[in-house]
Amino acid sequence: GKDRFETSYKIAEDGFPDGYGMALATGYNFPDALFLSSFCLKYHIPLLLYDTINKNKSQPIKPYYDKIFNQVQNKVVGKTFVVGMDNPPFQTNYNMSFDNIKGKNRFDTNIEIANCITINPKTVIVANGHKFADALAGASLSSVLGNAPIILTDADRIHPMVNKYLSNPSIETV
Repeated sequence: GKDRFETSYKIAEDGFPDGYGMALATGYNFPDALFLSSFCLKYHIPLLLYDTINKNKSQPIKPYYDKIFNQVQNKVVGKTFVVGMDNPPFQTNYNMSFDNIKGKNRFDTNIEIANCITINPKTVIVANGHKFADALAGASLSSVLGNAPIILTDADRIHPMVNKYLSNPSIETV
């Protein structure tokens, strides 16, 4: 696509033509999109990036968004997960449920999403929450390791929320 928003639409359209849900994240806050990769893999849904800065311009993801809502009206109830925004970006009258996953900061939101993937993970990937390349590399590793949650932390110390999460006795490998 010509930008990240159109690219996310084209990936969703080509990779999930009969989708039943999606994850929506702002295209300007890389941590939300990065740690959603494991989440999307688990639920077999695409990640669509929404332009939260230019809300009034045409959104490339809108056709896919509408298509999913039209499909779920006549099928199973789908679900859309919204991260990094207060509400779904488009008004709809469709019978679709929305889960807004958010925390006080990127680390808290990350833990919320990790808990949606699994409450008791055996393997966890820890990445720098301030540099996108670390978590980006971890996304493919997550897939290989059976959809291990990607947990973001500070570069020079383990964030207190992450420390608490990592104390889960089910975790065998970090």
